[in-house]
Amino acid sequence: MTRQSSVPPAPPARPPITCSPSRRTGRTVMDDRAKLLARLEAALATLPPRTREVFLLHRVADLAYPDIAERLDVDVRVVERELAEALFLIDVALRTGQEEGGT
Repeated sequence: MTRQSSVPPAPPARPPITCSPSRRTGRTVMDDRAKLLARLEAALATLPPRTREVFLLHRVADLAYPDIAERLDVDVRVVERELAEALFLIDVALRTGQEEGGT
């Protein structure tokens, strides 16, 4: 008496996945990043002073909301509002720049 295996046969081997090389050169990518950075800096420059400060303290200095609130002597809710405003205004500025032919 022969025992039948309950293990199903292995699926057929698939060909390896290959990625096509990018058509963009390293220089093109760096140019695009430089343009994006310039647009981001321009967007930051348009923010109201406290909004910009809250954004930079949170996103660059990596401070938590309570720490920012203490440093600026404001309520944490003010920090939350200012950061939301900063993100909204930066998003609008970057999208507007993109629609005007930027990267």
